[in-house]
Amino acid sequence: MTEDRTCAPPGETGPTDPVWVGEARRPAAVGRQAPQVSVIIAARNAEATIARAIQSALDQPETLEVIVVNDGSTDRTSAVSRSLEPSGQRVRIIDLKQNVGPAAARNAALDQARGGLVTILDADDLMLPGRLGALIEELGAADIVADDLALSDEASPLQLRGRLMSPSGVERLSLERFAYGNIARRGERRRELGFLKPLFRRAFLDRHGLRYDASLRLGEDYILYARALALGAEFRTTPALGYVAVERDASLSGQHSTQDLGAFYEACRALSEAQGLSGEERRALAAQARSVRQRLALRMVLDIKRSRGLAQALSWLASNFADAPYVVVQIFRDKLGL
Repeated sequence: MTEDRTCAPPGETGPTDPVWVGEARRPAAVGRQAPQVSVIIAARNAEATIARAIQSALDQPETLEVIVVNDGSTDRTSAVSRSLEPSGQRVRIIDLKQNVGPAAARNAALDQARGGLVTILDADDLMLPGRLGALIEELGAADIVADDLALSDEASPLQLRGRLMSPSGVERLSLERFAYGNIARRGERRRELGFLKPLFRRAFLDRHGLRYDASLRLGEDYILYARALALGAEFRTTPALGYVAVERDASLSGQHSTQDLGAFYEACRALSEAQGLSGEERRALAAQARSVRQRLALRMVLDIKRSRGLAQALSWLASNFADAPYVVVQIFRDKLGL
């Protein structure tokens, strides 16, 4: 899993929620689809989980191919991936000698994908049976469709502990709704919509020359989805749970640097200043960028305090007074355990 994600507490996913756990529980309207989906997995040192991820994709009848981008791994990620289907007909491996990050790795796969539809699967996550068929049914004439994201842990990956979004009907996301849906709020479980792993029409991506921002190692999903919406993509969401995000102690989730966060902020700021946005869209994107800038300011103050001392941290904060109230409040809350 590539980002920190906190879903609902245990018990929020009830027996009436639409959870795809096998053919018997798929929506009745969903029939077997011809293989047309390219599933893209960017993987670095993922030998412990890659087989599970690949197999969950191969078990989907709609999967045309699984493209694994071995992103400069130093373990057996590539060998394990090849062992699942030595013929290379449905599992294709792209070996990168150097680590380029998930955005650039995914772009390498997108450029070679053969399916009319594409989706991303993280190397330590998995898809539940019936997921792709149901997503295709929900896609209709839209450009992008995403199901809800379920959280589990490595000890029991199929024991779903909650969901990212509140259960509701199918929704069409606007750019402003998406931007506001990516602002983390203290005291609330994280619901950032950028964590979703949608199904895309590859024709839409190709028509607009859309790819992940290869300069990013954090927030690359959010930037891609927001850019697609700004270009007029129809983005639907459904409350069904078909994608399982598995939390692992060894995950890359918590290893993002201050530099990574800074690059993400610059991308968010640039997006909020793009041409052709409505007033409401610009305000929403600016609010999201401001929330990232505040997180960056907090990280920078803590970094400076750790490396150069409290006096230098206070000096930096005084020269960046716009974010000072947020930083001070967060530090006091952390100290008090609030």
